[in-house]
Amino acid sequence: MSLRAPRPGARPGAPVPVRAAAGVTSSTAASAVGRARPVGQFDERPHAWLPTTAAPTSRPRRRAVQAAAAAPSAPSARVPATPKSEAAALYADGGPPRWMSPLPSPRTAATRPPPATLPLLFFLPGIDGVGLAAWPQFDGLASRFDLRFLGVPADDRTGFAGLVDLVVDALVEEAAVSPPSRPVYVAGESFGGTLALAVAARAPALVDRVLVVNPATSFPRSPWSSIAPLLAAAPAGLYAALPWALAPVLGNPLAIAAGRLARSGATGPTAVAGELAAAAAGLIPQLNALAAALPASTLEWRVGLLREGAAAVDASLATIRPRVLAVGGRADALLPSADEVGRLAKALPRGRAIVLPDASHACLQEAGVDLVGIMEGAGFYTRHRALSGAVRARGVGPAARPPLLLAPAAAIAPLTPFHPADPIELPTLSELDLAAGRATRFIRATASPVFYSSAPGGLMVRGLAGLPPPSADGRPTLYVGNHTTLALDMGVMVEELLREKGMLVRGLAHPIIFSQAAGGGGGGAAAGEGSPNPGGRRDRGSNGFEAFMTEYGAVPVGGRNFHRLLATGQAVLLYPGGAREAYKKRGEAYRLFWPEGRDEFVRMAAKHGGRIVPFGCVGPEDSLTLVADADELAALPVIGPAIDARARAAAARTRPARAGVTADPALDDGRFLAPLVLPGAPDRMYFAFRAPIELEAGLVKDRQAAAAMYGHVKAEVEAAIAWLQAGRERDAFRRPGARLAREAVTGGQAPSFEP
Repeated sequence: MSLRAPRPGARPGAPVPVRAAAGVTSSTAASAVGRARPVGQFDERPHAWLPTTAAPTSRPRRRAVQAAAAAPSAPSARVPATPKSEAAALYADGGPPRWMSPLPSPRTAATRPPPATLPLLFFLPGIDGVGLAAWPQFDGLASRFDLRFLGVPADDRTGFAGLVDLVVDALVEEAAVSPPSRPVYVAGESFGGTLALAVAARAPALVDRVLVVNPATSFPRSPWSSIAPLLAAAPAGLYAALPWALAPVLGNPLAIAAGRLARSGATGPTAVAGELAAAAAGLIPQLNALAAALPASTLEWRVGLLREGAAAVDASLATIRPRVLAVGGRADALLPSADEVGRLAKALPRGRAIVLPDASHACLQEAGVDLVGIMEGAGFYTRHRALSGAVRARGVGPAARPPLLLAPAAAIAPLTPFHPADPIELPTLSELDLAAGRATRFIRATASPVFYSSAPGGLMVRGLAGLPPPSADGRPTLYVGNHTTLALDMGVMVEELLREKGMLVRGLAHPIIFSQAAGGGGGGAAAGEGSPNPGGRRDRGSNGFEAFMTEYGAVPVGGRNFHRLLATGQAVLLYPGGAREAYKKRGEAYRLFWPEGRDEFVRMAAKHGGRIVPFGCVGPEDSLTLVADADELAALPVIGPAIDARARAAAARTRPARAGVTADPALDDGRFLAPLVLPGAPDRMYFAFRAPIELEAGLVKDRQAAAAMYGHVKAEVEAAIAWLQAGRERDAFRRPGARLAREAVTGGQAPSFEP
């Protein structure tokens, strides 16, 4: 493998000569071919690299070198290195940015799996360019990842766009030699966090997950945005002392020393005292190394990168599709990191935040902060890349790349626009548990949902064994059913399919759900069926239902999105009754409101070789008391006209769910007005999936046969509803009293009727 590193001022990715570094013999450097990266031996000291060889460009030679590097190093092979020599070799050698791979400590190397079986992690440094703050985490990261680290020398003047594309170059080269099932992570602390988010916006098809720690996206809103330029202009003598003066701001020296003590494993008073003394002494060369890595001219340059990067990322948050875990320290005195990670979690489509109560800006050096533990505890670590569709080779984008930024502070231009209906990564089980806690846990606890499916031969069985496996043959599966009032059933069903079948069913949702989260303008991400509105602001915290929909991969309903989902072999969830069926009026419980003669979903599913699974749900509409439906709300004295006008205005700003050939005035009254309901005693929730219906290709052009199939699917949904309504009469635990009491005593789900 070869990873590209541009010369200052050169085109990102241009080949560069190999430079000798500390511990590299001239023969080693001379033997390197073309583009290369040093492979380093891990050491507790900051950047005590022992490059063993440059990674060869051919894959067989690369495997041989990796096998040799994985063997324990002889003690005599280690070359002593001082902070001064390391800084000269790595920080100020006049070379371009370069990739390095810290090999794990002997203890970690003896227990970790082969690197090729681990996820890839590209770690990006902070403003120092050398990762001083992150270094203590590298041994733990190397135990779970095939780790790459980017080093940027002090005199390098690659611009922000060049750094982003440099990382993308590395991702492209890895995509060419890695199996598509291998997860790719990009992580960064401080400025590296900003860079990581920009990379995710630039190349969404090449990145699965992003981890940011105290991201510098908040830099423009921090006091340091005004102070940093003044520091760069300080006299040389004063500037040299700045790392010492700012040490308490960057981190807690006691916590940093305690962190080194914890990593050392020292026991006994003498060993502990010696390790603490060594830790305290170790802070001195670190601060000196920081001064070497970040001279005044470099600080001035990188402050500009901070501003440019923060503006570009801020304009691109709504377009960043990979899952993002943002970690911030509440005791960060340099940046408002705790507030910033919360802001990012709300603004990113699939973002989450973790706040460390006592952590500073240099938290990665402090005791008790373990990035691997944080990721595993949040369910953010996975060794297998699973998608909602078939896992295929990653797209690397066009050979001629569009400019990163089309205008100052504009959204980052992706290499290959990420279509919202493209396959997305499945959440881990831990992530699913967290999402369920917010969205479905209460309904599950009170409604105790039960699932039935049709086994081969048509026999109904308890559970989901009768459903086709996800993407077993690359064919799409279309789940078609009834909307219960307020769509209370949907989240429970999607979660169950994901847990039990490993299948993420992508829902087609009314566009107004998405446009409300984007500010209600109706002309942004939700109004169109293609790419999200570049730079559009969104706040998932203001619309919990939209947050759930996005987490589980729902997209605005429309022909283009529907076509894309089916074309990529995904499982799709469709409610032909739409909002009219979810917002039922008085006396309409469990009625279907499907448009007449609208068989487009049948013909489109047949075009892509798909199958249809009809299903029905009962229970939610017996758990709600209807106070006033949409017509009754609009007819209220005084406030009724205002309610009706507001609902119609919101609908007018949003692209209709049914348009063109699917338009049906009888089901669309020009408003999006939910009924007013009150919760009642929670009736049990039941789902029944009928036998899969295989579609023939002839349905695409045979309109009469397609119309007949449309009627058959509708009849199957009605049959599922009727079967459940009859069966639940035999369920001794349908009503909440006996059911909730039994489940509280036994800790398990109460039994239901047998098919």
